[in-house]
Amino acid sequence: MIWDKLLRFQKKNSEAEAIVEVFFLDPSEDEWERENINADQLDFSLESLKLIDEFIQHIVSTEYYKRFVMTYSSRVGTYVGEVIRRKTGSLYDWYEYVDLILVLSEEELESHSRFYDVYTYQELLYSRKTKETFMPLYVAFQMIIQEPANYQSMYQYADEVIQKQKL
Repeated sequence: MIWDKLLRFQKKNSEAEAIVEVFFLDPSEDEWERENINADQLDFSLESLKLIDEFIQHIVSTEYYKRFVMTYSSRVGTYVGEVIRRKTGSLYDWYEYVDLILVLSEEELESHSRFYDVYTYQELLYSRKTKETFMPLYVAFQMIIQEPANYQSMYQYADEVIQKQKL
């Protein structure tokens, strides 16, 4: 059993990268989304995250966003994670949380325990080199449900993660 998990951990998760493509393949009926959430506008730059923050504000102003909060947090979080991954020279790779449990320290596991239900089945960014974990899907979830968070925007979150890697 543990051997199977270790073998799975050896493989990076490509599901998160595929989710980003859904942004571009799943046209919305909403005019604002069609004009702004597309491959021309979302170029994986840090600046494009300002548009992602506008997107979050746009969707939370709708009546139905709560029914799709996990879908939205997954799409937004993986896009933000891809921006981070690309801007840090692919220092981070996508992994499933359940596969990463094997390498997290006791302290990291304890700090994650109160959020376990929210991101147990989500992907996260992990660096084998620095042993750091980032959870952009969870941060997106916090932003979308408007839960008090450590960040004011997805732009701020990604910028801080990227700047930290430059130090």
